[in-house]
Amino acid sequence: MDKLSISSELLLRIDSMVLTGMIDTGEASDLRSLIMDSKVSVADNFSEILNGSDAELLAELQQFSGKKKK
Repeated sequence: MDKLSISSELLLRIDSMVLTGMIDTGEASDLRSLIMDSKVSVADNFSEILNGSDAELLAELQQFSGKKKK
């Protein structure tokens, strides 16, 4: 899967998490920005976890987000 496809899939999964009530729109916006601002490293880090559950993906995104803020 190419990096653009991975980024697109991540964005769709974030939207799904909002629709199911897993995250609110504010957190979703932050995660979308993270993906759009750092496409290369996000795609490299999340290509393998895309097949995991939303909860696993969310945990990884939150951890990645925390690292980027430091």
